[in-house]
Amino acid sequence: MYTAESMWTGPGGHLTGGVFVAVEDGTITASGPGDGSAHRGTGTEHVDLCGAFLTPGLHDNHTFVTGTVLEGRGTDLSGAATTDDALARWVTEDARVGGVALARGWRGAADAVVDRSAFEAATAGVPTVWFGADTGEAWRNAAARARFGDGDGFPDNESLAPVFSAAAEDPRIVVDTYRRAGRRLASAGVTSIKDVVFDDSLGVLPALEGKDLGFTVTAVVQPVRRRIDIDEVQRMRERYRAPGLRVHGVKLMTDGIVPDGTATLLDGTVDVVDWQTLLDDARAVDAAGIPLTLNADGDGAVRHSLDVFADLLADDRDRPRRWTISDASLVHPQDVVRMRALGVGVEVYLQFLQLFPSAADAFMDDLLGDRAEGFNAFRSLVDARVTVTAGTDLPLLWPDLPGSIVAAVYRRFADLGPAVGWRSAQALTVDEVLTAWTVAPSALLGDVDRPGRLAAGAPGDLVAFDRDLVVSDLQSVAAARVVRTVRAGRTVHRGG
Repeated sequence: MYTAESMWTGPGGHLTGGVFVAVEDGTITASGPGDGSAHRGTGTEHVDLCGAFLTPGLHDNHTFVTGTVLEGRGTDLSGAATTDDALARWVTEDARVGGVALARGWRGAADAVVDRSAFEAATAGVPTVWFGADTGEAWRNAAARARFGDGDGFPDNESLAPVFSAAAEDPRIVVDTYRRAGRRLASAGVTSIKDVVFDDSLGVLPALEGKDLGFTVTAVVQPVRRRIDIDEVQRMRERYRAPGLRVHGVKLMTDGIVPDGTATLLDGTVDVVDWQTLLDDARAVDAAGIPLTLNADGDGAVRHSLDVFADLLADDRDRPRRWTISDASLVHPQDVVRMRALGVGVEVYLQFLQLFPSAADAFMDDLLGDRAEGFNAFRSLVDARVTVTAGTDLPLLWPDLPGSIVAAVYRRFADLGPAVGWRSAQALTVDEVLTAWTVAPSALLGDVDRPGRLAAGAPGDLVAFDRDLVVSDLQSVAAARVVRTVRAGRTVHRGG
């Protein structure tokens, strides 16, 4: 039995003045106003959360936990200025992460202060990568180039796929990576995620099978090194269907991202997507009855993606689908209407503005001009009755419900400015943000067992915040913290 001061039970359900949630065998049996005394037995454990505010467990609908597998691993070379200094710290066996040896913080990667011959001699025979400040700058030895391809830096997660695969040769690395992420997710109130895995999962799913991670993983398969293999995806969906780990569908990439100029825009300046091949792959996925997500960031890519979904609908109008577009950072108003008409939901970064210290540091107005009104156009999407879910593209962002409210409701950057909010006409309500983090993902995923509500029959997943996020002002929301996270009736995080 959990008691608190207030709670949000689902859309429009805000209770104050003392509330309770009763959980038995991992399922909510009752909830509502009062102290729940009528639902307590002699053996009931009572957890009084005092002035806390309760919400259902949060769901991040767009993550890539595999992208954290390299974080903090390998030899720390941040204090080494020369190759000799670095090699003095280097012990190949201690740096092994699965099938690759790693180093991090190597300043020589940026400064080109490296003795290639000494590097090769010290690392010969073992695929070795020394990373600099980020994965975009790195040195590979001959064995790494033979295994991972020529070049040194890795510009994105897709190019890192073979390195992730090598690391995953040790299943303990995979399990440790997900458990580390799980602790951080729990500290933010997240009890479930929709997680991207590459190709055959690069060894991730077999390593996680049967493990208690402390959160639920619903995986989507993204082809990276080859085109989608429908038979392989179906085998994965059949094998991984446990309550804590299952394969849901497929994600296909289209464009890049707006800020670095790789997104496909309606002005036609950038479009490197083979849309016919994408349509062919989407048709194969859809014909097999597999839920489909298209990753599209620019307004041009969003429009082309909707064209793809329209073609699929024309192929067969009678079969139910679960379609989504992820990112959808820039959307033209007429395409918002098309999304609803086609039944396409979205995974958006509600806390995106929190990436920037201030409005002056953001790129949108300078890059897009008047078209910036279509960037993070959350109000337009909700008003059109498009199903909006919250994602982070973790590790790009880490889930932050208070940060999402600051960014999506108040439309503020990290410095809590500007006072009038950025493009405030696109602001959401707190209720709508909470819905995007809880109820909405269940609808898109078909999760009848995880409805994202604090109601009888729902999973015993709940979060306690140290203040009521529905009625708190901007400054108070920005300071809010998670004090407890409960998954299936078991506490997985206690705040300080």
